[in-house]
Amino acid sequence: MQPFDVATYVEARQQTHSAPDVKQQLAAVRMLYDWLVTGQDGKRKEIAESVIAGRKSGAEMARLYNISPPTVSRIVAQHRTGPA
Repeated sequence: MQPFDVATYVEARQQTHSAPDVKQQLAAVRMLYDWLVTGQDGKRKEIAESVIAGRKSGAEMARLYNISPPTVSRIVAQHRTGPA
C-alpha cells in the first residue's frame, strides 16, 4: 500500500462519511496492518518455540491455534532455519 492509495481511500470516504468516521476507519485499517505485520510473527514464534522446547506437541499447537499440523511443521522448520 502506497501513500497515494491511502490518500485516494481517504478522499473517497470523505465524500460519504464525516471526518471523525473517516479518521476512525483509517485507524482501524492501520491497526489491521500492524497486526498482520507484527501479530503473526509473535504467534509463529510462540508455536515454534513451544514445539522445539517440547512444551507442546505439534498436534496440540495445531488444535490450540486452529491450524493444520503441516502448517505447524512448516512454521517450526522456518524458525529453525531463520528468516527467509
